[in-house]
Amino acid sequence: MPTKARTRQPATEARRTRERETPRTAKVDLPFVTAEFRVPQLPNREDMAETARSLMPSAREAAYYGGLVLLAAFEMIEWPVAAAIGVGAAVLGRGHDRGGREEHEAAAHARVPTPRQ
Repeated sequence: MPTKARTRQPATEARRTRERETPRTAKVDLPFVTAEFRVPQLPNREDMAETARSLMPSAREAAYYGGLVLLAAFEMIEWPVAAAIGVGAAVLGRGHDRGGREEHEAAAHARVPTPRQ
């Protein structure tokens, strides 16, 4: 019996390799239209985890938003006020993270004095 398992194993591996190399598709031929449907290829787990980490707030931001939630939950401030403060902080923070540092550094380098002629 071990010989049967060994002879079937390479064929199974070859079939699996073929399935990985060729995406599963379905093709529909109609008189005026041909449609081909393919299974989408999903990113691997590492890429998905890295994307999720990049979207998570920092520990400082999480504490800030958590504090706003607690203030609203204990009715120290009204919830619309807490929501407005949170949205405003998020908008300002994302705008600053995107280009604020690069623009500041570029402006600092642009101020280099040039010799007068």
